Amino acid sequence: MDDGLEGPTGGGVAKQGDVEEPGGGVSATPVRLDHRYELVDRTGSSMGTVALPTIHQLVKQGRLFATDLVSRDGEAAVALGDVPEIRAVFDETLPPEFQVAHSTMRPRPDLAGPLDRSNLAGVFARLHQEARTGRLFLISEDRRQEKVVIFQRGVPVNAMSNISEEQIGEVLIAHGLITQDLFRQAVAHRRDTGGRIGSALVALQVLSPRDLHRALSLQAMERLLNAFRQQTGSFRFVPDETAASEEILLFASVRELIESGLHASLTPQEIAEELAAYGDVPLEVRTNALQQPWARAQAPGDAEVLGLASKGLVTSQLVQTVASALRLTMDEARRRVLSLMRFGLLGVGEAALLSLDAALARLQTEHAYDVLRLPRGATSEQVAAAAEVQLEERGGRAQSGDSAAVARARDKIRSIIEQAARVLADEDTRAMYDRALQLGLDFEQPEVRLRIEYEHWLTRGKALLVQQKYQDARRAFLAASQKMPEDPMVYVHLGWSQFLGSNRDKGAAYEAIREVERALRLSNELDVAHATVGKIHRLAGNLKEAEDCLRRAIQLNPHNNEAQSELRLIFARELDGKGPKGNRSTSVAFESQLARSAAVFVVVFAALFGLANHLGGGVTVWPDGLVDPDNRLLASLREVPAALQVIGNLEHYYDVADPWWWARRGTLLVVGLLGMIFIVRDRPTIAGPGVAFALLGIVYGVLSGFLSGTPRQLSPLGIVLGMSAFHVLVEQIFFIGFLFRAFQKDLGNGGQATALTGLCYGIYQCSYVAVYSEPVSFIISNILQVGAFGGAVYAALAWRSGGMLAPFLTHLVVNTTMMVRANLHYSL
Repeated sequence: MDDGLEGPTGGGVAKQGDVEEPGGGVSATPVRLDHRYELVDRTGSSMGTVALPTIHQLVKQGRLFATDLVSRDGEAAVALGDVPEIRAVFDETLPPEFQVAHSTMRPRPDLAGPLDRSNLAGVFARLHQEARTGRLFLISEDRRQEKVVIFQRGVPVNAMSNISEEQIGEVLIAHGLITQDLFRQAVAHRRDTGGRIGSALVALQVLSPRDLHRALSLQAMERLLNAFRQQTGSFRFVPDETAASEEILLFASVRELIESGLHASLTPQEIAEELAAYGDVPLEVRTNALQQPWARAQAPGDAEVLGLASKGLVTSQLVQTVASALRLTMDEARRRVLSLMRFGLLGVGEAALLSLDAALARLQTEHAYDVLRLPRGATSEQVAAAAEVQLEERGGRAQSGDSAAVARARDKIRSIIEQAARVLADEDTRAMYDRALQLGLDFEQPEVRLRIEYEHWLTRGKALLVQQKYQDARRAFLAASQKMPEDPMVYVHLGWSQFLGSNRDKGAAYEAIREVERALRLSNELDVAHATVGKIHRLAGNLKEAEDCLRRAIQLNPHNNEAQSELRLIFARELDGKGPKGNRSTSVAFESQLARSAAVFVVVFAALFGLANHLGGGVTVWPDGLVDPDNRLLASLREVPAALQVIGNLEHYYDVADPWWWARRGTLLVVGLLGMIFIVRDRPTIAGPGVAFALLGIVYGVLSGFLSGTPRQLSPLGIVLGMSAFHVLVEQIFFIGFLFRAFQKDLGNGGQATALTGLCYGIYQCSYVAVYSEPVSFIISNILQVGAFGGAVYAALAWRSGGMLAPFLTHLVVNTTMMVRANLHYSL
């Protein structure tokens, strides 16, 4: 962004020192015993003397805020955040990225409220009257667009924006001062040399420094006028003495800016409606206001208008008289009168409107608890009741006979009260709002809200972990990850909570580690992530992998006490003869489990191969649908060769009446389910966190199905598709649900498990008669191709997606595409 608002500085939330609640804390602030601290409420009344250590504790508990008042040694009350020894506690409590001096996080505003089509002029007038120095933020309703108007002693001097159309390059092009080509040259120059677009244009001698300054002034004025055109959203004024050093680019008086803003934001008809909202009543000159220093900032002709208004003319008469006296059109006269009303020199004497304006002005300076006159521990029922009371007391309810101006003022009051009630009624929103108050930050700023929400869900997740509510903790961490997906620490917490909520075996360990690996992909130097992976490995019994990860964590951070403690536990097991070096029982157990899973496959393969290829009982005469002179297997004879008269000779052709077709799948289904129950021993995940892999698998399935062969079919297409779906389900249960997950659990390596599963899948295809009858070279090629592009792909999808849905859909699409192609091919 150039010549406008900068984006947030700083990265993610500060790193934690541990996966669970960090041990230890920050250094304690030295306790001062030579001062007396007296807390003061908003009315100035004393709440009693409180010891400094107690104040520190209340701050850390979130019960005192930087904006609360304290009197030290009987002096005038000041904000807690302004007392150095108390400010230090806030700094300790406040993460570095929330500290306003070091980031774009805004402090809580002094003045805030909703925007409508004309009240921005009144805000400008108020800031001018109070000679405020600071920044006025104008935020769109969706919080995506933001403008900042800089005020120096009540005078707007500059305006900035995060809207791309209002950047200097766009303004210069729109006004014909540069071309698009010159702008591209300036962008290239800035890329090489740094700086801003304006400076690059001067360096390229496209603009003179004087022309650039005039263009920047033009840009600031356009931003300001566009701010007046913003009819929804909110305004928030933050005092800031650093604004006094901002460059002055606006040179019009506040009075002139108000009239220009009204002209930009309202049509003549709307200005007439604004005046009519007050009724056709006499307008009064604010004589007290005329005596104030700010009233001197009048425009030419204002004195004449005020002189005419002093005669007690009603609005319509005054407009006509001003138009005649100053030689203005009626539209210009109405705009002049409305501008003086917004500026504060003209007004109506309606008592209700004056009272409502005063109530609205107070509300715009209060936070939600003050708006509702509630203590911070109020219940949701008390919030709802307080909102009703305040609507009544502050005039937020519509009354019969209200003028349009009075009705509008009541609407503004009601909007602020209802917004305060919405914030405090919801438990989570209130907790986040309290945190923003404690930090002294603007809860409505998008950057603040995002970080507060992230911090809230992260803290909630940690608390739930302590309570051993692991699933709820995981949901909280997931909510945090959606707020700030670029922060690696949240994935560490996600993985740890997932493991704690599982049965904590090897399969669950690897699923949890996949979550933590997301943190390592974002930051491979994150010692806490390596330590967490090591801890999960240790608890799952993978001691070698645990030791490697823990040593890596200590290498990155020698002060990682948790990693050192975990490593000592491993060494203690080894010294006791229970670890991999003291006794090979653990290693032997791993090897025996892997051998058991492989042995199950070998037995199943051998049984299916022997039965299908050597046990007689198949057809002796080929069915009519299989007579095909191009088929090497069938030749041109109806009689089945003696070597092929086995029970598996029709299996390749999807004959619904073939009992062996169903026997083979039934065998795989039973063995697969038994393997999942007694060997893998945990319930498979269906979708998994990487469910998006299913879309990739479907695309792969279509391509693979078109590149594969076209088997003959002995059943109608509808039945064939049903048989094919059952075939896919059975193979997925056996090879992915059982075999792959068993290999992954025993090997502890997803890549190795994928390769081994692919090899087994390829070998399994040799149990079909159609493959066994082919030359040896074809059999070897078939094993490699089917294993790599079939079984290994399905296993890889299960590994990366973390569930069985992606490989199942991929396999189903492959087979369905093949069957439909085959049906079309042989029906021609």
